[in-house]
Amino acid sequence: VNSVIPIANTAAAADQFAAAPAAFADALRCLAHEDFLGFAHSHPNAEPLPSTRDASELWRECLHAILGNADGIWRVRWYWHAASGFVALAETAATP
Repeated sequence: VNSVIPIANTAAAADQFAAAPAAFADALRCLAHEDFLGFAHSHPNAEPLPSTRDASELWRECLHAILGNADGIWRVRWYWHAASGFVALAETAATP
């Protein structure tokens, strides 16, 4: 990973992620000359599982890292978002 571009989460629910369209467009412009792997976002008060909204709105055919903190322990779950849905790849503990 050579570049990380943070985008603020504008979703109201703890288990969802949404980005302002202008912020997302700015990030895409920054990535124009990079090899794109995928996205990372957090569910600060929920398990690191894709929400229904994640499944319907996040880009497919790329990597997704979801950080979750449902029980006071941060975890990262890695998924491939295939055309047929999310495929779980691995889970790791996250350190603050």
